[in-house]
Amino acid sequence: MANGYSMNLWLRLTLITMTVGGGFTGFAATCHALQSSLHSHSQTPLNLLTMGVFLVLNAGVTASGLLFVYDPHRTNPLLAALAIQIPWFSSYLIAYRFATGFELVLSVNGPAKGEDLAFHLGWSFFLGTSWSLSLSQEHQFGLGVNIWALTMLVLLWRSVRMPLPVLQPATSMPLETNSASHP
Repeated sequence: MANGYSMNLWLRLTLITMTVGGGFTGFAATCHALQSSLHSHSQTPLNLLTMGVFLVLNAGVTASGLLFVYDPHRTNPLLAALAIQIPWFSSYLIAYRFATGFELVLSVNGPAKGEDLAFHLGWSFFLGTSWSLSLSQEHQFGLGVNIWALTMLVLLWRSVRMPLPVLQPATSMPLETNSASHP
């Protein structure tokens, strides 16, 4: 790239696919779910609000990818779009997960409410787009990290922060300052 950093072509294409493709898929799926819920009148206002929030998040991920396509130096929105996809957690009060494009989560789950103390190491894989936000649903305690989003964030961060090597001439010659004409 011309502005001091270099990015691998495959990383660039993967980020574009994740954000534009995954974000748009999430936006379309959430729009469909929201429209179906509005017509059936079966959802509570809090559920509709949650769908609206994830509609905006998916639109933001899509926009960050489109800005990146337009100008490869505009990576801050892309960094934010990846950062919101990294955490995964659930507890007795709240659960959150958001991923566009691809998800590979490593997690540690604790006991469900009323069970004996035991922890489980787990993982999940998902291709596409997914999100969930639950309040007061009595989920089992768990913490996880979307390894894929974290990896993409680190690779993007490194490619943006690593300057291109500056080539220096092997020998340097002094410039003449004499403006007199030479024969």
